[in-house]
Amino acid sequence: MAVQPAAAGVPCPTMLVTTTAVQATSSTRDVVSSDGTVVHVTRDPSLTFNDFTNANVTLTEGHFVLNIGLTPSSAKRWADFTAENVGRAVAFIVGDKVVRKPTIKDPITGSSFLIGPFSRAEGQKLAGSINNKCVKD
Repeated sequence: MAVQPAAAGVPCPTMLVTTTAVQATSSTRDVVSSDGTVVHVTRDPSLTFNDFTNANVTLTEGHFVLNIGLTPSSAKRWADFTAENVGRAVAFIVGDKVVRKPTIKDPITGSSFLIGPFSRAEGQKLAGSINNKCVKD
């Protein structure tokens, strides 16, 4: 599914998940996190907006988290990637900002994954963007 414009003539920002790096190299690019720090991320994302099938917000262990569904082929790719990268951080990027930078604790298998915590409003905005195939700022 293609990303649709947020409004006439205004493109939607991207949404992707990519590996972080300790230092900048020719295979990384710099992205600013929501707290203003620079994060080095790999140029080739592990997941893109088009890998996401749906999303919803749930209260898990006292925090609002975003549950993101994956296509069958991206779920397999994500499972392989997370199995090979346990202990490494990934960046969840919306537009041009890193909104979360969790560490992979275990291989993530199945057709979805959780990321958070978010405020309820922020999580619902991101879920709506995924479900509507558009990120509206």
